[in-house]
This record gives sequence, C-alpha cells and structure tokens, in this order.
Amino acid sequence: MTQRDDGHDFRDSKNRAMEYERKKKIDAQAQSIMDIFSQYLDDYTLEEFWSEAEVFTKKGEDLLKDIKKTLKG
Repeated sequence: MTQRDDGHDFRDSKNRAMEYERKKKIDAQAQSIMDIFSQYLDDYTLEEFWSEAEVFTKKGEDLLKDIKKTLKG
C-alpha cells in the first residue's frame, strides 16, 4: 500500500473546503432566486409570465433577467 504524504492530505482538505464553499454559494443563490420569485408573485399571477404561445411576456422576461443577474453574482 502506498503512503500518502502531507500534500495529499492538504489537497483533500482543500477540495472539501472548496466543495463546501460551492454548496454554500449555490444555497445562497437558490434562496435569492426564491426571494425574487416570491416578490414577483406578490405583484403578479403565474399566468402573467407566459403568453398563450408559451413564450415569456415582458414580466416573465424581467423575472428571468433578475434570476440571471443573481446567478452571475
């Protein structure tokens, strides 16, 4: 069996820390998206986001733009 050096342990620890930070960022983004969506639903009904041709209305495009802005941040 091969031995692991300190570098391996350091990288494993670093990888776990990076994964934790990624998950934390995703959780924060998901919460932000839910908040944005809830704010829009306070003002509009779900039907106001899509037209009958199943394309976004102006309100739907605004919601999508806000969600994309959150994901980029």
